[in-house]
Amino acid sequence: MGRIDAVLDNKLEDRFRMEVARRYGVKKGVMLKAISEAIEAWTTTDESRVIARKTAKTIRDKATSVGVKQHAVEALASMGLAGRELLADIGQDSTVPDAIREQAFKAISAQSER
Repeated sequence: MGRIDAVLDNKLEDRFRMEVARRYGVKKGVMLKAISEAIEAWTTTDESRVIARKTAKTIRDKATSVGVKQHAVEALASMGLAGRELLADIGQDSTVPDAIREQAFKAISAQSER
């Protein structure tokens, strides 16, 4: 595991801590989780976003079988932040079958618990 030490402007640190508390509460480990998410967001490449969008398009395609859609949801879940954002969109898309929407929500929950 790597280590990064950083010194932040007081206002930025305060804003970050407030946002972390708003999203995750004030539990042990939430600061590390939020910092890891921020770094992941910065390092997600444009290429991975393109792949995630294509995968999400497969899920929304009415001609795609349920089995393929299920595998596509699993693939999105493994794509980090880019996949998680699209899973949230899919979970709210009423044109997507209910079973797939439920799978998308479960994948998001599983990622949040990590």
